[in-house]
Amino acid sequence: MKKLKLFLKGVLIVMSMMLVLGGMPIHSNAASPRLNKKKVTLRVGQTAKLKVKGSKKKVKWFSTRKSVCTVSKKGLVKAKKKGTATVKAKVGRKTLKCKVTVKAKAASKAPGNTPTKVKATGMQIVGASKVLAPGGSMQLSVKFLPKNARAEKVSWEISDRYRASVKNGFVTAGSDEGEVTITAYVDADNDDWKDSDEMYAEYTIQIKDIKVTGSVSTADGGDLLLSESGAKAVFSFAMSDTVPGVVVDVVDSVGTTVRSYPMGSLGEGVQTSCAWDLCNSRGAKVSPGSYCFVVKAVGAVIKSDYFNVYARSEFGGGNGSPTSPYQVSTVEQLRLVGDHNGVCFRQTANIDVNLKSFTPLFTWDVPFTGTYDGGGYSIQNVSAIMTGSGGIGIFSNVGEEGTVQNLTVEGGFFNGTDSIAAITGGNSGSISNCHVKNCSVTASGTDAATIAGKNWGIIKGCTTSGNTVMVQKYSGSAGGVCGYNKGTVTGCISSSDSIAGGDEYYMNIGGAVGWNEGSIIGCIITSSNIKGNCWQGRIGGVAGENHATVANCKVSNCDISCTNSVSYIGGIIGVNKGNNVNNTYTGNLNQVGGE
Repeated sequence: MKKLKLFLKGVLIVMSMMLVLGGMPIHSNAASPRLNKKKVTLRVGQTAKLKVKGSKKKVKWFSTRKSVCTVSKKGLVKAKKKGTATVKAKVGRKTLKCKVTVKAKAASKAPGNTPTKVKATGMQIVGASKVLAPGGSMQLSVKFLPKNARAEKVSWEISDRYRASVKNGFVTAGSDEGEVTITAYVDADNDDWKDSDEMYAEYTIQIKDIKVTGSVSTADGGDLLLSESGAKAVFSFAMSDTVPGVVVDVVDSVGTTVRSYPMGSLGEGVQTSCAWDLCNSRGAKVSPGSYCFVVKAVGAVIKSDYFNVYARSEFGGGNGSPTSPYQVSTVEQLRLVGDHNGVCFRQTANIDVNLKSFTPLFTWDVPFTGTYDGGGYSIQNVSAIMTGSGGIGIFSNVGEEGTVQNLTVEGGFFNGTDSIAAITGGNSGSISNCHVKNCSVTASGTDAATIAGKNWGIIKGCTTSGNTVMVQKYSGSAGGVCGYNKGTVTGCISSSDSIAGGDEYYMNIGGAVGWNEGSIIGCIITSSNIKGNCWQGRIGGVAGENHATVANCKVSNCDISCTNSVSYIGGIIGVNKGNNVNNTYTGNLNQVGGE
């Protein structure tokens, strides 16, 4: 029995020790590193300090979005702009993260100027006019006294709902003339009914027919000649009432507005003149035809008499219409084309410029929007050398509505900065069946070619031969047909051309296109010398660098080379980043240099 008691006593002692030991904390010598904050919210310009706890190792700090917030070597976070980012702290092999939310700067408030609600002691209705034409409209607004006073709800009503209507202060006149009174009131009890004790204001409007008297005059008392320098049509008029926001439009015979002139507020009976220079809103001469002035004021629309604008035939014939285009056969008539946009021309003979200085027709900002049909004839010996200008060619720029077709340019010199070619510096329209022979094209900047320096439109069925094309600026593009293409080049043939880039970095040189983001389809490049002299050049039989489509093309008997070995040369494409290159072939090529 005594032994049993001793045994039980020993068991109790062991169990007690286990309980004591189980309740004691266990400490580890390796503490885990952690950030003092896992989330931080700041406003732009504010800062926050992050610290790594549990480690004495070196910490490398960085932000996933430096535009949102930055972090210094000591963990100081600075908010830059609205957004979210993650600040990371790398400690040994462990990376700790803190999400940073940056909010916009809080609106500044002047100390002690807490806004207080100010009760209105008076109110008035403000409008632009006391007169409306039948069918006209106008916005009214309410001002309170004092200036910083406000009202919870403002309601509107009108004295004659058959003559006019009002909604949230917007008044629309009906067809009947007469007087209406608009009332705005503070609807304190929110019952949409003006009570006798509620603050209100009134505004009276006369609905009446607005009269305009006036006449159109011209310099010579008759119709207007587009070609005459300083030719203007002048509309002299007076309003029957004082009205705001008067606008005078020039409108053609089908009702299209070609030019607008804001006239502001005009007084009753005050004589006012509006002069039109026969140009549209883009500054280009309008087409021949009938025009009138249209006055718009507080809902009224009044037209003047129609007058005629025409072009005296300095051309060989025609009237500029599609069925009867202006006939061009001399240098003088060719230069005159630039004064007549949006009309049709047809060349009727070869034109020799004799290397006299030639200014491109139209401008980059005012592109050609008509149709020029070369009739199978040529423009020869053009000297368009404008070293400080871009957009050089027979045409500076062909717009979306422009067409150039059946024209040959031969033996010319075209020299400028950017977007240089024999036909046009830029094309957003259509160029078809055009030919460039034995011309020299040089761009000291970017984008040189024979047909178009830059192309966003369509180039179809054109040929080039015996031309020299050079582009000289960093990242410039040169091609047999166009330098830069984002449109379509189809069915073109380039033969015996010399296409080269200077020694600047990253030139794009191609037998058809230097840089392609559009489509090159069914083109043939033969017997041409395609050469780059630059580091990191892209030189190709069809395109220097391609980002889109090349299909059904053929390259043969060409020399493709680069004097710098760190370049990319291809029989078809120097560098291809496009998805569609198919059915394109090469034959008998001489490739030298590159990678």
